[in-house]
Amino acid sequence: MKKYIILILATLCFASCSDFLDKSPLDSPSSSDFPKSKEELETATIGVYNSLYKRDGGHLQDELFWDNITDLGYIRGGYESSEGILTGSVNTRMFTTHWKHSYKGIQRANFILENMDIARSRINEVLCDRIESEVKFIRAYHYMHLTERFGDVPFLTTSISISDSQLPRKPKDEIISHILTDLENAANILPEKYEGRDAGRVTKGAAYALKARIALYNGEYEIARTAALNVMKLDYKLHPQYGDLFQLEGNNSKEIIFQLSYHKDVHYNNDHIFLGGRAGTGNWSTAVPSQMLIDSYLCTDGKPIDESPLYEQEKPFENRDPRLKQSIIVPQTWFGGDLFETHPDSIQTYRIENGVSKRIGNLEVTNQYATFTGYLWRKNWDETQYWKSWAQEGVMPLKILRLGEVLLTYAEACIELNQIDATTYKAINDLRDRVNMPHIGTNLAQDTFRKIVRQERKIELAGEGFRLYDIRRWQIAEHVIPGNMPGRKNKAYWYNPGIPTFDQFGHPHYSNQDQVFKTIQVRKFDKGRDYLWAIPQTERDLNPNLSQNDGY
Repeated sequence: MKKYIILILATLCFASCSDFLDKSPLDSPSSSDFPKSKEELETATIGVYNSLYKRDGGHLQDELFWDNITDLGYIRGGYESSEGILTGSVNTRMFTTHWKHSYKGIQRANFILENMDIARSRINEVLCDRIESEVKFIRAYHYMHLTERFGDVPFLTTSISISDSQLPRKPKDEIISHILTDLENAANILPEKYEGRDAGRVTKGAAYALKARIALYNGEYEIARTAALNVMKLDYKLHPQYGDLFQLEGNNSKEIIFQLSYHKDVHYNNDHIFLGGRAGTGNWSTAVPSQMLIDSYLCTDGKPIDESPLYEQEKPFENRDPRLKQSIIVPQTWFGGDLFETHPDSIQTYRIENGVSKRIGNLEVTNQYATFTGYLWRKNWDETQYWKSWAQEGVMPLKILRLGEVLLTYAEACIELNQIDATTYKAINDLRDRVNMPHIGTNLAQDTFRKIVRQERKIELAGEGFRLYDIRRWQIAEHVIPGNMPGRKNKAYWYNPGIPTFDQFGHPHYSNQDQVFKTIQVRKFDKGRDYLWAIPQTERDLNPNLSQNDGY
């Protein structure tokens, strides 16, 4: 997939229209003259695409944030009030910012959609149909996040004024039905690919892939299966090297269905600041993978670490699913010319400069804010970003939809429908073939296969932001979130921490966890409340018709 070329236009024209779009519907601007031209319509559409990006350059992109408030990761410093959510003392700052961000994008989309009749009277109808489909895709993406976070929410399909803004929440299933229809209609109109300046726009495959994801999230398995199959019939292919897919090298991969791309002069990416280690330039190691995720990677014989004879406590990262080291920077790994090491005695490490190795101070041990778990995300942090600071903005693209996810959606939908056949096995085995992991067994029972596909989603999609919604819809968050979050190993147990056992949810447990690991967070989860976020109180103050979720 080519770089998101249309964003280059934003430097010239988006600033002029963003204020206008953001004031609607509160100021009820006149739309009688919009759009006057093809250029004005495209400018407004850029504003809708722009709503997919993080709120500003000082925040981690949302999709990279989600996994770090689950069992797969940890985020330091109370970022986005996550500390309050995970420890049971709910702070609604995060709820409010994400609510407003999603509705801002919906508002921009609705402004265009309600003026499409005018657009068609002045502009080529084929172009109008395509833009309408792109905008509906983005609106559906925002509603997917709103409904997964909050459940029932106000459903807006047009701009509204202050006088009629007191809308109640609409049932989630009605919203889902509407946006699934929008995505089907969009898929019937959108092209399979674009060339030139339009490369990077929403395609037919993107509409089907998002439809498959939303349907899966909401238990519409037949719809999910069909939509995923429609994607699989198109010209997408798994990237040959899993790890490279999440580096700059994978920017134009045929696996990518839709991505957010960046340009240092248009819309820069500072995610590496939050993901990167202290040894790099200006990085904070804010969002880091968890020990629970590390333990979840199978050994190369396809068995978990508590069953495989290949697992060695002294060498815990050897003989493991290659996706471990391709997704995560583990100790004794070279990255950006530095040897990453977190053993407490390693106050110095090695750096290679101009082909020469030298000893340097090891900030991953001596800095009090180095990674709290002892690991760093490698996914979505290219080695070329290692030395880039805020003043040298990054350009690492973010994959939103890719074929690997679609294959997992297809397999899970088949399993839940109990329509398991050779294509179901192939979907999982294709992912394992890419990393030279053994094929799964044959003639599997539905429940056994269900556990396998959930394990595969956990590993294949780790760090991409799927886990929060997965553990909610599977109703296992109450089993995998609560308890002491393990940080770095204590020195006395560095090479012999013991081997965890895994429960029915694939979650590891150490009998001596509090002796082996530093506790970095004590997490809580109220199953009567925490499967949904609170409706922001600021919004309820403005709109008394907004009911609250249970437990808040």
